[in-house]
Amino acid sequence: MATTIKRIRKDPSVMKRLQKQEKRVMVETESPYNFDGKIVDIIKGLENIIARHGPDATIDYSSSGYSQYCDSPEFGIFIRRLETDEEFEERKLKLAGEQAAQDQRDIDEFNRLKTKLGLK
Repeated sequence: MATTIKRIRKDPSVMKRLQKQEKRVMVETESPYNFDGKIVDIIKGLENIIARHGPDATIDYSSSGYSQYCDSPEFGIFIRRLETDEEFEERKLKLAGEQAAQDQRDIDEFNRLKTKLGLK
């Protein structure tokens, strides 16, 4: 596995993927009923969301809800952030494992063709 990571680090296209990436993360959900009523109250609700999550937070609507247990409409509040060190390490290990699996498939295919063609 360590040699796979070393080999991956030499490949510039893979190195780009080995940098911390920005992630879009849902931080909370809001019921559509929270956006029902007087416009002043809706604006206050939005100002509260901005206060909690910053001015770059986004809102997306889902007609079937974001939770597997919820089938009613919801608004999801999303923010963008860099992945954590733990997420980054997990992604690096996953990438190394995928590369090792692909290397093994390539070796198996090479051996199969070598046998098929009668090469040593």
